[in-house]
Amino acid sequence: MTETNPLLAAAELPLFRSIEPRHVVPAVEALLAEYQARVDALCADPAARDWDSLLQPLEDMEDRLDRAWSPVDHLHSVKDSPALREAYGEALERITDFSSELGQNRALYEAVRAVRERADFAQLTRAQRTIIDDSLRDFRLAGVALEEPARTRYREIATELSKLGTEFDQAVMDATEAWSLDIERADALDGLPESALEIMRRNAQEAGRAGYRVTLRSPSVQAIMTHARDRALRERVYHAYQTRASEQGPCAGQFDNGPRMARILALKHESAQLLGFDNAAEESLATKMAGSPARVLQFLRELAAKARPLAQRELADLAQFARESLGLEIAAIEARYFGRSGDAGLNGTTEADLRRAYGERTMLLD
Repeated sequence: MTETNPLLAAAELPLFRSIEPRHVVPAVEALLAEYQARVDALCADPAARDWDSLLQPLEDMEDRLDRAWSPVDHLHSVKDSPALREAYGEALERITDFSSELGQNRALYEAVRAVRERADFAQLTRAQRTIIDDSLRDFRLAGVALEEPARTRYREIATELSKLGTEFDQAVMDATEAWSLDIERADALDGLPESALEIMRRNAQEAGRAGYRVTLRSPSVQAIMTHARDRALRERVYHAYQTRASEQGPCAGQFDNGPRMARILALKHESAQLLGFDNAAEESLATKMAGSPARVLQFLRELAAKARPLAQRELADLAQFARESLGLEIAAIEARYFGRSGDAGLNGTTEADLRRAYGERTMLLD
């Protein structure tokens, strides 16, 4: 299979041009079977209780799975198709089920804990010690100590959350592709750089239309919101983009993620409580430095208090520039457009100036 399945090839970089939907599930099945066999063998071997004989093989297997799955996950985001979507969903469900079972594997947990309790644990590198401690923490957060029926319920929640997450992402992608705006004349896109116009010409050609096609893909949206002089066009694109997969906007209700969001929140709350946390925020922070929800809120409030005065001054300067130089009142949805214009008006610097100073090949402008 390694000779015919590019996801299993020992290549330095992903073989994107060779990856097809039919490769996804067989590759994941093969890797998960190998992973499980390796785990079973390690748990059965009482001598495999140090870094080299236990943790390193587990790290290697996890890396192999990640190297195969990451290209699939990327292609699902940027080159989605019905066949890839089906394969992605099936494979992700298998990975989720495997990960849930692995996290509740008490024999493996005890094996890792034995490594942690070795007398020479302190002699390991800092990275190795951190991996071991984090692994034990993750076992606990996966419900390794739960008893039935909570143990099974936790795995059921993990599976449903994985499905909902995939459905959420797919709804956003579908909503993004569902909206477009065809424009016949270039003067209606006044202000856009030639590179953006070329993208929109290609969009139209691919759809069998003349002129230009504005979409909700990132390059198109950024170009319109940053450069288009037509205020009504900016507002139309902004509204369509910000209301994707919701109960509002031009595709209202068609791809609505609202019910999914409510279900995700309910399941995360239930999952956290199964593990003994009061809420999902506490569970999330168990793996983070912040420590508690109260500390996070305190940080955000202090940050807002320090940042708000500067932001208000900058907004006031920008609003003044918009009134005096453009004869317009600034609106929240147009901050990007006025910001780019304001850079030129307030400090005399334009994008063209920056390109000349740094060179187009060494500078990326959003």
